[in-house]
Amino acid sequence: ITYESKGNGKAQEYEWQRSHGNNENSKFFVTSAKYNDRNSPLKLKWKYNFFNVKKKEKYYQENIELNPIFYKGSLFVIGPDYKFVSFDASTGEINWEILLPPIPGMHPKRGILAADNKVFLNIGAKLYAFDYDSGEISKSFGSEGVFSGGSLLAPFIFKDNVYVVSLDGFVRAFKLRSG
Repeated sequence: ITYESKGNGKAQEYEWQRSHGNNENSKFFVTSAKYNDRNSPLKLKWKYNFFNVKKKEKYYQENIELNPIFYKGSLFVIGPDYKFVSFDASTGEINWEILLPPIPGMHPKRGILAADNKVFLNIGAKLYAFDYDSGEISKSFGSEGVFSGGSLLAPFIFKDNVYVVSLDGFVRAFKLRSG
């Protein structure tokens, strides 16, 4: 499937900003009629291996149960080795990668969210806001880009707020732009 390119050379016609598609978890995206690709054969454009299967070099502790997201021409995914990776969706080139801290039982499990040039991720009992372009923690989002009260679920957005159903049973809301 080929996506249209917009100025910066990155594919960005469609976005899948939250794991499982959207806040409704519909798990699919309806394209417009101008992209009728039903009868087009799919071809592998690129792939990435998180570990070398031939050398049997594997590092992972727990199952990661989330799907990638697509935001502003980049694909964001977490591998079973705790790598959080941003790819150029058109070429497969790595934009950035971060090795997340392996927190047994508290790994990012159910999702990623991207909005307002930030990528939100719950790790353990904390919500992190990363800059989508550099992968650095977004210092402009609240208190140094990290908040207590994370969740195993993906955060969601409603009326310019980011919401987290936290591990301690509270629903927490943060202003999308400022935290």
